Amino acid sequence: MITLDKNNLHHAYLIKTDTGFLDEFLNYLETIDIHTKGNPNFNLIQTDNFSIDDARDVKAFQGELASTGSEKIIVIVANYISHYAQHALLKVLEDPKDGVHFFFLTPQTHILLDTLKSRFSIIENKDNKTENLEKEVSTFIKNSKEDRLAFIDKTIKKFEKEESSALLKDYSLNFLNHLEKELSLKREDRKPEDFEIIWRTKDYINDQGASVKNLLENVALSI
Repeated sequence: MITLDKNNLHHAYLIKTDTGFLDEFLNYLETIDIHTKGNPNFNLIQTDNFSIDDARDVKAFQGELASTGSEKIIVIVANYISHYAQHALLKVLEDPKDGVHFFFLTPQTHILLDTLKSRFSIIENKDNKTENLEKEVSTFIKNSKEDRLAFIDKTIKKFEKEESSALLKDYSLNFLNHLEKELSLKREDRKPEDFEIIWRTKDYINDQGASVKNLLENVALSI
């Protein structure tokens, strides 16, 4: 679990975690007297793909005057951030304002520019769920296509039993993020087309009416 000193906050934190950790993180902020509800000095940006426009919004919010005696808190939660958006965010972080604190939650820390990462105090939130997911991804890569399909079928049925399509999509995005990371570490075996398949799947998975099962099966048979 993350531990922060409210009286000695760093300007910016990069928290490596699944995006499903957001609710727990917001609850934790409340326990250290950082209010996340009804607070004009708190800004939450939650998006699958952090864009240049999002970076501009962050810059604008940072530039506004805070309420008397209050610090400004900016929480960014994103599965992906392009190089262009990273450069835009870097410019914001290179001009820190007193009393403004950033928290950037993402599972994709490995794609961040070194210049951007250097602006953060880096925290890794690794719980049992994350460790289990890493094991599942590692096994998935090694498995035959038949075993991959069997794993997907079992996973889909588990979430159908819980009647939660939102949780299934969250799990699937986290699974794909870990799959992308694992493949990026396999320098000898990795193929550019594998990453393109994963990126397209992440784009499609939030479409209304998208079949998560079909999308994951396509990944299983294609990489």
